[in-house]
Amino acid sequence: GECIRGENAWIYRYAFFYAPMWLGLAITTVVMVLSTYHVFKTENASTKWRFGPTETNYYTSGRHGDDDNDDNDAPPPLRQSMTTTTTPSRRRSSISQTLVNAMAKMEELKLTRQVFWQALCYVLAFYVSWAFPTIVRLMQTLERDVPYALWLLFAIFMPMQGFLNALVYYRPRRRQQQQQQRQQQ
Repeated sequence: GECIRGENAWIYRYAFFYAPMWLGLAITTVVMVLSTYHVFKTENASTKWRFGPTETNYYTSGRHGDDDNDDNDAPPPLRQSMTTTTTPSRRRSSISQTLVNAMAKMEELKLTRQVFWQALCYVLAFYVSWAFPTIVRLMQTLERDVPYALWLLFAIFMPMQGFLNALVYYRPRRRQQQQQQRQQQ
């Protein structure tokens, strides 16, 4: 029983298949993170052009300069840094207010949320499709017995990558249809 592919076949499998595949996945993940960050920055920068008073829309909201206190004339981040008291209760209040403001801001950044979830789903489809084959190959390389359940997951999820990508691709369209149906009711 000499192996037909040679003694170093496992090296070639990793060097020419798994390494490029996982490198591609890492690059895809980084590109998705950068794309989401770019959308966040763009959408965040555009909030000053929105109508209506919001915390992120400070300069156009008409909130500044309403009373005689000079500290209230400063934008929210500067106003916070001008605070001189740092008691624990003041800090907790400031932190909780910051969290509330961040949550309100995320509600405003609708496009960022959409891009984030779409990118996450796309990358997860890639991870789910290739996690089990990689684990099986690593276990084989380490000469360990591969459980049947792992082989089954390998056989189910690896060929489903295209289907999972299609689900991710059609996800926004399906959500839009559901929203239109809710509005019609």
